[in-house]
Amino acid sequence: MRKSTIAITMLVAITLACSVLTPPVTLTPAATLTPTATRTPATIIKVVRVHFTEITSTTWEQLVATGATAILEALFEPQLYREDLEADMRYLFTGTWESPDIAGMRYCFSTSGTCQPEGDWLPYAEKKEFPILVDWLGKREFRVAVEFRDSSGNAIITDDGSYDLQSVTRLSTEVSGFWDVATPIGNQPAAVQTALAPTLAAYPVIGSVVLNDGNCCTGGKAGSTIGINVEFAATSIYGKVTEMRVGTDMCFAETDPGAATWEPFATSKTIQVYVTINWTGFYVGVQYRDEQGNLSPVYCDDISVEGMP
Repeated sequence: MRKSTIAITMLVAITLACSVLTPPVTLTPAATLTPTATRTPATIIKVVRVHFTEITSTTWEQLVATGATAILEALFEPQLYREDLEADMRYLFTGTWESPDIAGMRYCFSTSGTCQPEGDWLPYAEKKEFPILVDWLGKREFRVAVEFRDSSGNAIITDDGSYDLQSVTRLSTEVSGFWDVATPIGNQPAAVQTALAPTLAAYPVIGSVVLNDGNCCTGGKAGSTIGINVEFAATSIYGKVTEMRVGTDMCFAETDPGAATWEPFATSKTIQVYVTINWTGFYVGVQYRDEQGNLSPVYCDDISVEGMP
C-alpha cells in the first residue's frame, strides 16, 4: 500500500474516533427576555388648588387688634397633578396649568358654620379678599367654599392642599382679636365698643398674652431646659393694672385659676420649660387685676415644643 493511502486512512480513523469520544458542541440559544408588565401612563389631572388665610397679620396665630380690619384671602391656583402609581394612586403636583380653561366659579363666605356655593356663576379670578372689622376678643373662625367649571360646563377638580381631590373645596381659618392697650376703649370704633360692652361689664380689665412673638413652635435637645418668652399686656377703664397671676402647663378657666398666685404686673418674663422627646404643648394662662380690684378674663396662649434626641 502506498504511504499516502495509509496516511489518509489513519487520519480518517483518528477523526472518527475523536468524533465518538468528543460530543459535538451544542450552542446555547440566546436568553429570551420576559417582557415587563405594561403600565398605564400616569394620568395628568387639571386641578384648582385653594388657599385660605388672613394676610394682614404677621404672626402665626393671626392676631389682629380690635378696631382694625382683618383681610382674609382665598387664593385659587390652577395646577397639574399626576397619579403616583407606585404610592397607591396618590396625587402629586407636577406643574402649573398654563392657559387654564376655567370659565366660571362660585363661592360662599361664612362667619358662622359651613356654607354651600349657590347662585350665579362668576368669572374666574385668581383670588378673593374678604375684609372684616375685628370687633371681638379671642378667636373667631371663618369658612369659605368654592367650586369651578370649564367652558363645556364640566366641574373642575379642586384641592385644599391635602391632595384629597373633590368638586367643592371647603376651608376655614381663625383670626384672634386682641385689644391693643395703647388704644383706649373710647377711641375704638362704635361697633367695637358695642361688641366689647358685655365683656367690659363683667371684666373691666382687658389684656393679652403672647408666647415667643406668636410663633407656632420651638424646641431643643430632649432632657434640656429652654426659655420661652412671654409678653403680657393689660389695661383697665378704672385705673392702673397692678397685678397678674400666671398659670403654666394648662390654660386655666376663668372660674378656676388653679394654684397661680398674684404677682406684680410685668410686660414680659421668661419661663423655663423642660424639653421631652417628640412634640408637646406648652400653655400659659394669665389673669390681670387693676388697682381697684377689677379683674380681666383669663387669656391663654400655647406653643408646640419639639424634643430632639
